[in-house]
Amino acid sequence: MEQWKYVSENTTEFLSLHDCECEHIYYTDDRVIMKMKWMEILESHPNNMFPEAHQSGQGIIELVGPQIVECIYDKAGVQEQMSDVTQLNFRDLEILKFEEIPKEGGYENSMYMINASKQGVYNNVSLTIRYKSSMVKFNELKDVSWFVNFGKK
Repeated sequence: MEQWKYVSENTTEFLSLHDCECEHIYYTDDRVIMKMKWMEILESHPNNMFPEAHQSGQGIIELVGPQIVECIYDKAGVQEQMSDVTQLNFRDLEILKFEEIPKEGGYENSMYMINASKQGVYNNVSLTIRYKSSMVKFNELKDVSWFVNFGKK
């Protein structure tokens, strides 16, 4: 099992995942694993020691005790649905929406992801998922996030 320098529980609200790439989202061991190429770690995140948001390197988001509320996606141009979380297995997606809200006994997250590669089979993934808790894991903080100085002259 991979070791991570930074591990935090229930801190996804301190991430900005818009335009971040998810290499693989899948189910294993009562968890949904989101293997991320990078994440934008907001300045309010407990593991960000900088006064501004910074981009991480590769990381993982784990959603513990997950249940699919709704999952609709395009597979090779055909719209399909999924209700069994154990079947969750998508690759190469770009996240456009990642909105978590607290719910009794945990959280609910609405995600919208599009195909991030020409080789991808899945597109327009609309996933609403409930879970008990989450873990955010990464090893480094790199450059200041792209949106920090966006629009400044």
